[in-house]
Amino acid sequence: GDDGGGSDETLLGIDDEEQDSTIYSETSLLYNSEFVNNPSTSYMEASLSLYTKYLLSDPKNVSYTVSIDFAEKSTINTALDDSHDIMHDKHSLCFTDNLYLLERNLVNDDDIHVKHPTDKYIFEPITTKINNVMTTTSNHTFCIHHIDKLPFPYELPPDFIPEHYGAVAIVWSAAAVDDTAESSPQSSHSLGNLFYNTTSQRSMFPTVTTELISTSEVYLIQGDIGVLGKVGRVSNDAGEYALYDKAVMRFDKIDLYPQPPALFLYLTRRSAWMRFGEEDIYLDMLGDGDLNWPAGSFYEEGTFRHPWPLGERVDIRDYLEKCNWYLWCTTFSVTLAGGPIVVVQEY
Repeated sequence: GDDGGGSDETLLGIDDEEQDSTIYSETSLLYNSEFVNNPSTSYMEASLSLYTKYLLSDPKNVSYTVSIDFAEKSTINTALDDSHDIMHDKHSLCFTDNLYLLERNLVNDDDIHVKHPTDKYIFEPITTKINNVMTTTSNHTFCIHHIDKLPFPYELPPDFIPEHYGAVAIVWSAAAVDDTAESSPQSSHSLGNLFYNTTSQRSMFPTVTTELISTSEVYLIQGDIGVLGKVGRVSNDAGEYALYDKAVMRFDKIDLYPQPPALFLYLTRRSAWMRFGEEDIYLDMLGDGDLNWPAGSFYEEGTFRHPWPLGERVDIRDYLEKCNWYLWCTTFSVTLAGGPIVVVQEY
């Protein structure tokens, strides 16, 4: 009969609530992507999977696990052969918030943990060793070292959040070299990389916006002009490994009523945008135009994206303080709308 002592678990000091607090959901696949092999290095074929699970008692308590599946003939499987220095050579799995810059830093033999020289605050990377696994964490990267010796799947640290990064590279680091040598070989390079979530990538270009202000009672011009950075991979047959970090224009809810003739978009460093200046920069808009709208003119309405028309010769980062967009009508020789550039988000 019931002696009032409760269940065996309670007698052992474990109540039902404490038992439930350690029960996890089933593991589910969050991302799966193939590595793109770096053509300048030896052959590597692999895919990466990120898994997630959460505590049933606290769904916000999420943990992540990473796994890499290497093809049988992939070079990383022979990383510990006689031609390598087992003590010093290492393969690292590096999560990064800007894959383009990480790869560029590798090519330039720069610190991969520093995202960009123009970062306002540079924090020293921290290297730790937990359960015999070495990791390095910075503002922009999280690297797990010696992955060729790591059992997969590997549970990532509790503070790891996949959306802080969005991309991964496998980085090979050479054996230690003599510090007295005048020129050391490149200390590390990338074997391959992948994006698992490009929207998580943080461009080196800031996000800026401008609310258009009409100057005419006849022509009502409304909407926002924005510029934002985008990190990605060039999609062509020639070099699918090529990465980019570039500025892209975004036009939001553009309304031109009535549609002005021969309207052109300009960028200016002047605080006043009602008149022309010699250094004002014309932006050639896409579209061939027609009998009504000249080629290169600003006539599209609605919400749309547009390539940065100025290429590398003009950098939006040089136009962040006291700078403006304006729309100039050549028919009437007058500015019909414009507005100041406002920084929404930097790096």
